[in-house]
Amino acid sequence: MRKTTAIVMAKLLGIVTLVAVASAYAAKSFFPDLSPFFLSLPLLLLLLLPFVLVSVPGSNTPPGPVSFPIFGNWLQVGNDLNHRNLVNMAKKYGNVFLLRLGVRNLVVVSDPKLAAEVLHTQGVEFGSRPRNVVWDIFTDNGKDMVFTEYGDHWRKMRRVMTLPFFTNKVVQQYRE
Repeated sequence: MRKTTAIVMAKLLGIVTLVAVASAYAAKSFFPDLSPFFLSLPLLLLLLLPFVLVSVPGSNTPPGPVSFPIFGNWLQVGNDLNHRNLVNMAKKYGNVFLLRLGVRNLVVVSDPKLAAEVLHTQGVEFGSRPRNVVWDIFTDNGKDMVFTEYGDHWRKMRRVMTLPFFTNKVVQQYRE
């Protein structure tokens, strides 16, 4: 099955490439004064078309809205990832669906039982936040409590933060 899919994709890519090159040459003859950038733009769009429209049937990714290269689903979702939008998408794509936000994939689980199962079985993977340069600068490479990765350091910090600082004994000690 995978081999036939790869052959079909290769043939489709070859046909699209031939059509794109032919259209670029035709455009050059009709518009000789245009820059090569403008003539190569349709070529680029036609080369990206199969990757946008054709999904690989053997992939293990959950269903979701069609995403665009580079932007993913940002153009459809925008900055409005509120619960109402997610509920509407869950009605359309099911309890588990995929949103591509730029280069990151976001799997949305909208069923409480499935969410509890995912968090119990894969809790360590979801216990940390992705690191980036700005947070590393402000948090001394993630050594604070909020942005540290789940592990030994996080457990030690949690123990320190949950100690009862204001017990009766400690308060009496600092009284005059």
